[in-house]
Amino acid sequence: MTEGTSASRRMPRGGRRAVMLPLIVVAVGGLALAGCTTGTDTLPAPVVVQLGDIDGETIEVVDGNVIDLAGDDETYADWDAEIEDPTIARFTPGGDDGSAQSNPGLTATAVGTTGVTLENGETGETVSFTVEVVPTTSGD
Repeated sequence: MTEGTSASRRMPRGGRRAVMLPLIVVAVGGLALAGCTTGTDTLPAPVVVQLGDIDGETIEVVDGNVIDLAGDDETYADWDAEIEDPTIARFTPGGDDGSAQSNPGLTATAVGTTGVTLENGETGETVSFTVEVVPTTSGD
């Protein structure tokens, strides 16, 4: 008897093709799906900062992401912002639509650095800080 598989134990050629075709389809499909997901498809979670902790600080945020200005449960809708370079960050006021309350926030709109001064029209409180917007990184 010769080494290897005897003819009686081999899978017929037609059977091998029938098994190989689904395996190839699954492998190609998996590669196609892998190409659909990259590290740049989603942004990291919002940067949440407490209004009472950011005066004089620098807050780093990825381009396109947001800074959630938390920590004021009473007058959250009374904050306004002065942004030195409005091409770098955009302010969104807090509010209450009857079903949900939202904190004020900033959206990073371009890479760069800008100063921000927040003022609460109800309490007169001011907070000044720097926003540094960094570029998104390419896929991992």
